[in-house]
Amino acid sequence: MPENAAELFLLEAWVADNPGSRLFLKLAQAYQQAGRLEEAAQVLQRGLVMHPTMVEARQALAEVLKAMGQREKALDQLMAAASELCRHAGVFNGLADLWRDQGLESQAQEAKELGNALTRGLNGLCQGQAAPAPPAAGGKPPAGARMAPPAPAEPLEPPEPVSPRRGPEMLLERLRAMESAARRRVRG
Repeated sequence: MPENAAELFLLEAWVADNPGSRLFLKLAQAYQQAGRLEEAAQVLQRGLVMHPTMVEARQALAEVLKAMGQREKALDQLMAAASELCRHAGVFNGLADLWRDQGLESQAQEAKELGNALTRGLNGLCQGQAAPAPPAAGGKPPAGARMAPPAPAEPLEPPEPVSPRRGPEMLLERLRAMESAARRRVRG
């Protein structure tokens, strides 16, 4: 995480100028640690537009949303992350086969069980089953109830197009604008 305002400023500048960068996660985590949850959520949502299969970012967004009291949205993000993980069950099945060939039977069995669980989709939670039944009296879904995966997130507005100007004057102008914004944040 950035240790000071200058490092945070550089991270903000990098992510702003490189919208496809995976450093959006590090910036969001820095915002989260600083208690800037709304900014963390916005950065994560924008980053997930470019990297929708990035499980770690979905998990981070779920944590931020939970901290903001948006538990249903947090659940949606974790379900999307779980669905992505289920898509990669073959990794564990492949490990099981290789470990079995090496005589590592207990590791092979564990990998196979995990691969099978992911293939089943956590008892249907990750495979587009019917919507959940209404909660029982205790507030929990009935045993065996299946949840549908979250609906796709609302699309975000596309970023503003990059100015056609190039060269040092554009860079200097951008750095001045970012410095000014960073100073405003520090002041209040």
